[in-house]
Amino acid sequence: MPNVDRSYDKQPWREMNAHFFRQTGTLIKDQTLVQGGKVCGSILDFAGEDTLQTYSALKPLLKRNTDLLLCENDPITYIRSMRNLQSKFLVSDPNQPRIVPMDAYLFAREVNHGDRCKAKPRIKTIGAFSLDLLNEVSTKWWDRVGADFFRSSVQPAIKEYGVCALILNHTLDGHDTPDLRLQRLESHVESFLKVLNSFCGTSTPRSYILPTQEEVRTLLETQGFGKSRQGAWLGRVHIYRSRTWRMATIRVYIQAKKFIVCGNKELS
Repeated sequence: MPNVDRSYDKQPWREMNAHFFRQTGTLIKDQTLVQGGKVCGSILDFAGEDTLQTYSALKPLLKRNTDLLLCENDPITYIRSMRNLQSKFLVSDPNQPRIVPMDAYLFAREVNHGDRCKAKPRIKTIGAFSLDLLNEVSTKWWDRVGADFFRSSVQPAIKEYGVCALILNHTLDGHDTPDLRLQRLESHVESFLKVLNSFCGTSTPRSYILPTQEEVRTLLETQGFGKSRQGAWLGRVHIYRSRTWRMATIRVYIQAKKFIVCGNKELS
């Protein structure tokens, strides 16, 4: 069984995500996604059971609470998410974040590319995403889901705002040997870069995101690496501790022909 950390605090990670979204207005020129410190489009995140904590971190960015879209595909967790939200908002309050009982990637496609486009301006185009990779990261996942997500969800965001702010979070640890842990992270970065480079027409190398494999291996096995409250960095990959495992997060601004993966320097 994994070592469950009952004292862990995910809020610093959420607040770093909010800071990343806010920095869009500082680091990216010729964009309309973030103006005056506010996100002008919708933000898509996962609901989970700690809905209010997510809302608390992102609230300063919202022009209106309904611009925060929270997906939850598990029925039990969805009910808990709703109860958590309703501890602050009345059920009938129209000005509250929207919790959607649906797969986040399918919902993003509907909002930015499909039928829900017709509902605008009731639902704004999603320009800021904070997503978990729900399946084992592999070339097959990126070819089947990831590449379609870029076409159907990222591309419309760029067309609307001039940029898409994307956070991808993935499990780093597990019941793994050190070699498998390293392989998981390398596969994640390699597949992600392949899609990014294809999408933007660039040829950015792996070294832009990660140090050498030996450095990665050494740091991953260092006692306590990535387990502090603020987490730690492997190149431009942010490592933080969840209740059970360490997690690997990539934050990237994507434009039509270029992208910026944010490391500690950009977010400090």
